[in-house]
Amino acid sequence: MKKYLTVLALCILSLGLLTGCSSNGPEDAIKRQMEFLKKKDAKGIVDNFYLEDIEEDPEELEKGKAWLVSMLEKEFSKEPEDIKIKSYEILDVDVSDDPEPGSIAFVTVKITYENGKEEENRTKVIMDKSGTWKIPLPSWR
Repeated sequence: MKKYLTVLALCILSLGLLTGCSSNGPEDAIKRQMEFLKKKDAKGIVDNFYLEDIEEDPEELEKGKAWLVSMLEKEFSKEPEDIKIKSYEILDVDVSDDPEPGSIAFVTVKITYENGKEEENRTKVIMDKSGTWKIPLPSWR
């Protein structure tokens, strides 16, 4: 019986550790995007965009994503050294108590650049169908 309780306790502890480490809050979309920006990972940035509301043929959507990746890579090659991101800090997360796919949240982040300049941004994030928070594409219309 003692062995059974020990195994049960270990299983419960392991489950708690696994769920505690796999956070997926709105701030995680911003953290991913900031890390992709720091690494100049254009594909990662594009994959972190919320694209579920775009009514496009899947093949056309993939072509659009590839175009966007190539445009970001060109911009990264021209980026001045003094605007590189040094660090960032999540200041605030505004989200409903029980988010579901399609839910919207707002995350405020403070960005510090290599040149010492700081700025705060409040960014909208949306939960996709899989439950992952993503950043919507800017509206250019």
